[in-house]
Amino acid sequence: MNQRLEKRYPASLDVLLTGLTDPTQSCQGRVSDISKYGLCVVLPVPFTPGALVKVAFADSTLFGYVAYSNPVEAGFRCGIEVERVLIGETGLARLLRSILKEEMPQVPGLQPVIP
Repeated sequence: MNQRLEKRYPASLDVLLTGLTDPTQSCQGRVSDISKYGLCVVLPVPFTPGALVKVAFADSTLFGYVAYSNPVEAGFRCGIEVERVLIGETGLARLLRSILKEEMPQVPGLQPVIP
């Protein structure tokens, strides 16, 4: 039985996750879904719950913290609660912006990045 309160939207995006307090902790991962509060990312290494992180892909960056990190067959399933976003202007970024505006309207930074 699914006990989640918020709907999750499947996603498949390659990302680079980097610790903000320890930038040497960095790895490639894949977003598996997006919900009202954040992202679920599958990573090859664990990140400590509570760690502040940057999630980068294409021309966009999301900032948040690790809500959980659970071992799974493919590595670690990490929930990232998003606190701020910087969205670029590629097609992928525009799609992400539309999803985030609908699902996370309270998160600051959904305006385009101006070079």
